[in-house]
Amino acid sequence: MVLASGVTAQFTQRATNEGLLKPGPTTEVRVHYEGSLVSDGSVFDSSFERGEPADFALNQVVPGFSEAIQQMRPGDEVIATFPPAMGYGAAGRPPVIPPNSALRFRILLISFRGADGA
Repeated sequence: MVLASGVTAQFTQRATNEGLLKPGPTTEVRVHYEGSLVSDGSVFDSSFERGEPADFALNQVVPGFSEAIQQMRPGDEVIATFPPAMGYGAAGRPPVIPPNSALRFRILLISFRGADGA
């Protein structure tokens, strides 16, 4: 799937329950992820490697990461690729992420907490 922002999301695994809700833009999620540079494939961060999922609100991450996760249900796994503007943009995150880098993330959505706390 290609979103209007230029983010692409290729599903590698689908949730067994298609009736599950998807997270919203400020939802707190629990995910496993691995981030890499599109230019050379080098991995710059991986919760899979650490063996521990990450918890955060979707309004606290780069726009492409948040946008990709909002297309997912718990149990879905995607490979999301996004242009520099949807990542760290012209600033990058030196020395690990150069300016204007396209990023690729493998993301597994484990769960999320809705606005009602459930």
